[in-house]
Amino acid sequence: MKEVISIIILCAVKNEYRAVKSIFEECYRTGVIKSTCCHYTIGRINSYKSLAACIGVGEKNVKKCFTSLLEEFDPCLVIIFGAAGAVNPNIHSGTVTMPLSVVNYRLPGILLDSLNIGNFSKQFEDIFVCANVKMTVAGTSSDFISSNKLKRSIYEMLHIDTTDCETFHIARICNDRHIPFFTLRCITDHAGFLAIVHYFLNASKILLNSVKLLKDIISQINNGQYNQDILGGVYERTGYD
Repeated sequence: MKEVISIIILCAVKNEYRAVKSIFEECYRTGVIKSTCCHYTIGRINSYKSLAACIGVGEKNVKKCFTSLLEEFDPCLVIIFGAAGAVNPNIHSGTVTMPLSVVNYRLPGILLDSLNIGNFSKQFEDIFVCANVKMTVAGTSSDFISSNKLKRSIYEMLHIDTTDCETFHIARICNDRHIPFFTLRCITDHAGFLAIVHYFLNASKILLNSVKLLKDIISQINNGQYNQDILGGVYERTGYD
């Protein structure tokens, strides 16, 4: 029988995972999902039994680690948390974003697929607006944007605001399994030339500030109507395996 978890928070890399673990009031146990590189910690966030997992970068890791995680745990809510690069020149470092749709693309900008992920997220829209979270269109690609020229081209062609390597693939699995989810991506760099330098300079501080916002959002969900409807276990995942 699967272990029921109120919230699963998915992170791609270790500094995101460490940031999420910093908001746990208690940690019950840690572990590694069998036959994967997926490390996880189970604890409590604002009275919710929560699991933070580091599942790795990109589509292959997402599919292997997240699907293996779902074989052992039954979440009421999934939250995607981590860093993103800004493609939209009007989005600045430190901004916390929540995509309402996500585009899966390959460089240099060939559209593969898109997914509207806003239906569930809109239930929390008042909370996100009060928290100054910016609603966006996200892009997911296996490749990093390597130049400012390429970034401008992608922005003009696809009109995405941010880029990362996991959101689309996690969202697809959640959508297919009817698991409620939302995404918080904090801007740690401007995709393109010198993005990796800016990431290493800014990521740790921005992630720690953003995860405090995540905890506050979870607290507000706890205090609202969503507590019983979503995280209280009443939500019925029709078609869930």
